[in-house]
Amino acid sequence: MDKIRLGVAGCGASVWMHGPALARQEHAEVVAWMDPSYDAAAKAAAEYGGEIYTDYAEMLQCDFLDAVIVASPPWLHVEQVELAAQAGKHVLCEKPMARHVSECRQIIHACEEADVLLMVAFMKRFDPAFLLVKQFIDSGELGEVYEIGVDWRWPQYFLAGWRDTIKTWGGLLQDHGSHTVDLSRWWAGEIDSVSASVKVALNGREVEDYGHVVCQHQSGCVSIHHHSRLTHCRQRENYRIEGSKGTLTLECYGQWSATLLYPFTVKLHRCTNGIQSSCTDISPRPQGSFDEQIYTQYRYSGQLHYFVECIREQKQPDFCRGEDGLAAIEVVNAAYLSAYEKQVQCLPLTGEYDLETVFRALGSGPRFSDRMGG
Repeated sequence: MDKIRLGVAGCGASVWMHGPALARQEHAEVVAWMDPSYDAAAKAAAEYGGEIYTDYAEMLQCDFLDAVIVASPPWLHVEQVELAAQAGKHVLCEKPMARHVSECRQIIHACEEADVLLMVAFMKRFDPAFLLVKQFIDSGELGEVYEIGVDWRWPQYFLAGWRDTIKTWGGLLQDHGSHTVDLSRWWAGEIDSVSASVKVALNGREVEDYGHVVCQHQSGCVSIHHHSRLTHCRQRENYRIEGSKGTLTLECYGQWSATLLYPFTVKLHRCTNGIQSSCTDISPRPQGSFDEQIYTQYRYSGQLHYFVECIREQKQPDFCRGEDGLAAIEVVNAAYLSAYEKQVQCLPLTGEYDLETVFRALGSGPRFSDRMGG
């Protein structure tokens, strides 16, 4: 089969995240960039090649397009995935898959009806550090995993455009929490119940800038997800996986992990005599030249390799499926409902719920000044 021809919808962060991977694909090439801003699409095309579009439907009409990466704001995902499926294009949908469980179901149904491949962009599953955690768990080296802790926070005392508006139906829990919920499901299995505290704190924000979520997994593990844009400390994205035979810690300080090759320091901790703990640095190390690292070890490359492989082999993905995207959003939605109703939410969620109503209530409390950052 010739190279899979890809189009990208959304030329914001997707360009610097996906671009290096798209430029180094053996079995795929980017042939189209679409963004309502001509300048944004033109800049991406100038760097990585491909045609320029400002109209999504027009891009889908191209005969030379096999698949699309939907990297637009989340309220556009349902419509754009449905149009892609109707046009017979395979879909890699950025997380969050959608805003609401019902929207996730629409996306899955559209792709099933059109018999096209659907994959959700949980690129962290392809990161060497997170893969190492999975290997330690599956091999039994950690014993029984009973707790997972996430601490992901950074200081951001300014508004961030559309990400702070109510039409997203979710803030940083929907954005970054989609990742950490997916990781915890991957490592510890399905989630039974959710309890959360959520704040909409900074003046001008319409969705949450702080969330603390506790998830009870069917396995007995508890995962705790702390996300905040309100700290005065330096940026961090840290994970702790507690097992009966050992603990793994992953730490990234002062920088975004998204586009770095090896952002995490990984350490294995063991209790050696019932009291004292040993610590061994087992961080994944760079292998080969920079280009070889981008091709084989960059998380976006691994994700794209797998997406293209599934298309070429005409198979649905075994993971990062639409069902995984839905499961993550169900937990995020449950967190919002838990904070709003002040009670534990059991999964699966039942009944109807309106997230705009939830956020208007959550955002009615005391606010921080927009000058809090100093």
